[in-house]
Amino acid sequence: MQKSVRTSLEIENLLVDLSDLLRSGVDLEFALFVISEQKLSYATDAHLLRQSVRIGETLSQALTAIHYPMRIISFVRIAELSGELDRALLRLCEHLLQQRTRRERTIKMLMYPIVLIILSILVVYGLAAIVMPNFEQMYGSMHLKLTYSTSLTFYLAHLMVLSLPPFILLVILFAGTAFFFPRLMKRIFFPLLLSFPLLRSFIQILKGREVMEVIALLLSSGIDLLSVIHVLVELDLAHLRTDWLELIAGLESGKTFAQGLSEISLLPSFLSEMIALAENTGELDRTAQRAFLHLERMIDRSFERFIRVAEPSLTIFVGLLVGGATLFLTLPMFSLIRQLS
Repeated sequence: MQKSVRTSLEIENLLVDLSDLLRSGVDLEFALFVISEQKLSYATDAHLLRQSVRIGETLSQALTAIHYPMRIISFVRIAELSGELDRALLRLCEHLLQQRTRRERTIKMLMYPIVLIILSILVVYGLAAIVMPNFEQMYGSMHLKLTYSTSLTFYLAHLMVLSLPPFILLVILFAGTAFFFPRLMKRIFFPLLLSFPLLRSFIQILKGREVMEVIALLLSSGIDLLSVIHVLVELDLAHLRTDWLELIAGLESGKTFAQGLSEISLLPSFLSEMIALAENTGELDRTAQRAFLHLERMIDRSFERFIRVAEPSLTIFVGLLVGGATLFLTLPMFSLIRQLS
């Protein structure tokens, strides 16, 4: 029976065990057999993969049959082409571990201020929907004069009561659309993201890291450059299929690989300069590996900067929200007391 729900940690653990066994010298089928015989949550997946491998399918085809994430299947296909499945799986596991560590750290850091923000918004909404109408009714029944600050407070209360529910509904619809139709959302918002220089730079680093990792892996396995680019086309790596096809046409017309990379706008510009030097020295595979490691460190530094900026920013926002809620309540009260006295 096919397991339809699996966690990212189960996928990561299966790949780690498989990489360890392959590097110990056993073949793929026996490695899957060993994993399937253990009482693990992912033993069923290993059993299904072993059945597919026994009838002659590749590991990537077997992973496709049990609906593993497409990015993992693509990387395994690249590893099979390189002939170094054990080493590639180890690299994939390290990448998944880094991603999980970043995700867990971000969630841990953002969870507390986000919960405070949500609770603060609910408190302010409660004040606007329940307390402010009572204040407004008291002012009307006592025929008291509304000061400018009091009128503004009542106006903001009415505005919040009317606008917050539709805003929450729009957020839910946006999140649902992004979850169920990611390609549609990407087609709509990706050009918008690229219009911001900081986001564009980060997207270039992410795509460049993915490209250089695969190029370094394939070149170090003895695959020639043109075949490597054909693999990138087949896998639509970094969603740059059209750019890879244009790069192949440029190579056939006499352009260098560095010149072709310089024409791909979604890759960092310094990559073409590094590749140009590598073409002169004949160390393209080593340079691709160094470029990949450099981009990996850039991603780590960007993540660290995001953490340092996001935490105090959210704390300041919570403080402003709580302070605004306090003023929201006290201004009409002070005005009422002053006029009654």
